[in-house]
Amino acid sequence: MKRVFAGAAVCAITAALASPAFAVLEIGAAAPEVVAEGALAGEAYHFDLAEARAEGPVVLYFFPAAFTPGCNIEAGLFSQAIADFEAQGATVVGVTGGAAMDDSMSAFASSEDEMQERLLAFSSEHCQDAFAVAGVDAKTITAYDVASARAPGGAMSNRTSYVISPEGEVLFVHSDNSPEAHISSTLEAVKTYNAAHGGE
Repeated sequence: MKRVFAGAAVCAITAALASPAFAVLEIGAAAPEVVAEGALAGEAYHFDLAEARAEGPVVLYFFPAAFTPGCNIEAGLFSQAIADFEAQGATVVGVTGGAAMDDSMSAFASSEDEMQERLLAFSSEHCQDAFAVAGVDAKTITAYDVASARAPGGAMSNRTSYVISPEGEVLFVHSDNSPEAHISSTLEAVKTYNAAHGGE
């Protein structure tokens, strides 16, 4: 696990020896722009990071593949906490690097159309219609330094969550294969940002 966080004037890094070390963008770095097609509540959705962060902090979480056990859990946990994020004026969006299993977990999507179809289903079944998910390309995976070592070529990301400020700076990073702490740590980062900037 790798966690990086910046408060008003504090940076902290925590690493667990039992988990793989992931390279991530540094705190204070400019978050690369993301424009992607995806799904929200079973309907097609166009995600634009610049537009989202104009409304407040953005939790941009990368997940390896829809309809896989860890990613199903993570989506469910984010959906359960979405009211807490909304109360802080934050947008949550999950993005995946073009990898989505079918509902039997037997095969990855083989085309953009198939990927979109699975994201539509995933947005309702596991995101519980609470937040958007989108498919991003290898360029975005590389830009955020979240390529999975298990998928050469950058077609799949690892499990990494970023909190991005309205100004477009990286505020916080949490990388860990285990999904649970992604939700609590990103929410705490949003709260800390808001407290330092006179928000909620």
